[in-house]
Amino acid sequence: MNTIQIGSFVKSKQGRDKDNIYIVKNVFDKKVELVDGNGKIISKPKIKNIKHIEVFDEIAEKISVKFKAKENVYDAEIYSAIRKFKNK
Repeated sequence: MNTIQIGSFVKSKQGRDKDNIYIVKNVFDKKVELVDGNGKIISKPKIKNIKHIEVFDEIAEKISVKFKAKENVYDAEIYSAIRKFKNK
């Protein structure tokens, strides 16, 4: 299993949002904050249990750096990164 990092691409394995792709905004003990730039925006991230997500190898580098530096990240950037990831 891959380690969860800020900026990682993940897929929901359970719940109403099953099979949705997200980017990790923040990591807590056993939970993560997820954003997709569309339904789950930066100001209202989805909180999900780590057991209910699948982590991919790829990381959104630019977004990860911005989150860690507490810089502004826009929903459009996240939405665009996820679209590019899906189209690979």
